[in-house]
Amino acid sequence: MTNTYTIPAIAKDELQKKLEKLAKKANTYGNHLNWSFSEEFVTTRNIYKVEEHTQVKTGEEKVFAVEITIDSDIIKKDGYTVIAQIEAVGYQQNIVKMFDESQPEIAWYTTDLFCEHCGTHRVKRFAFIVKDESGRCKMVGKTCLKDYCGIDPKIIAMSQQLTDEIVEEYGIDEYDFAGSGEYLFDVLRTIAEAYDIIKEHGYVKSDENQSTKSRLMYETRCEPSAEATAFAQKMQDELSKVAYSELTDFLRNVKTLIDAKYCRMNAFGYLAYAPVAFKNLMKKKEQEQNREEAKGLSEYVGNVGERITAEVKDVKLVTSWETVYGWTHLYKFTTPENNTLVWFASKCIDENLKKITGTIKDHSEYDGEKQTVLTRCKAVM
Repeated sequence: MTNTYTIPAIAKDELQKKLEKLAKKANTYGNHLNWSFSEEFVTTRNIYKVEEHTQVKTGEEKVFAVEITIDSDIIKKDGYTVIAQIEAVGYQQNIVKMFDESQPEIAWYTTDLFCEHCGTHRVKRFAFIVKDESGRCKMVGKTCLKDYCGIDPKIIAMSQQLTDEIVEEYGIDEYDFAGSGEYLFDVLRTIAEAYDIIKEHGYVKSDENQSTKSRLMYETRCEPSAEATAFAQKMQDELSKVAYSELTDFLRNVKTLIDAKYCRMNAFGYLAYAPVAFKNLMKKKEQEQNREEAKGLSEYVGNVGERITAEVKDVKLVTSWETVYGWTHLYKFTTPENNTLVWFASKCIDENLKKITGTIKDHSEYDGEKQTVLTRCKAVM
């Protein structure tokens, strides 16, 4: 018999322990009990409250869930299968529990219980419907079940108890999450909330008092502002265009969370800093774009061998390396006309300089940008 149930992901370990205990008992009776869990997924569960002794649905919420598939031969042995349990609760009043997907016979609900194995008509409370390999069914009393088909009624009772628990206690709508901390949060909304917190208080590291993360976790807030919601949506749109290889480790995790749509509270450290990290990414992309655009604007300055003085609007130390003659520092200067000058200097310079004087050594091109190479330079503050 194979059945599949949907349970809260947080209940997985708890149910696993119960299944392991039942599997050991089933093994002692010569039966097997196998199960498997699916990957986690997001589903919707109903929220109820009791009003005037009646359970009333008040809303819905998202939760992480798993599917558990249980495969068992507990009700099968040597060609026999127990397909139903009949419990007498009054005179010709019975409760019928089916163990497979077949339909019960209407007569089972009103018949007197009897045992076709021993011929007795004095079965008091429980009887079972047993089907053999030919498909023929017999009603067998509880005390004769093991003698008739080798299936112990005790293991059937344990199996039925487990099924009832899964349906009644571990069902998505029934499971009590109180105190578990296993709540599910909308990632984009949480990023928007972090954006509003940072705008009001600035970003505060998680190891400091009243950190952005702690505010996000424990403070009660209203709906995120329209500005924050738009920012979170822009983050989703922009990150969807960027490959994982082009992102930092941190933003890769943020992208994964956004793609997942929902998260647990343990992801709030990422979401609290996400607005800052995304702004830094956008700033870096803008700077890179500006540099790419500036490459096409650069033109050669002067003639080789000419000594020039040029105004400087930006200075950048590109790299440094050690040679047999000492350290060499590669500086890149941008003029107000967006022309690029480079100098291989043997010493560090003050990057706040206003002008550079030097002799043109060469006109070269690097990565699509025209560069004027200087030598014997002098910085003018």
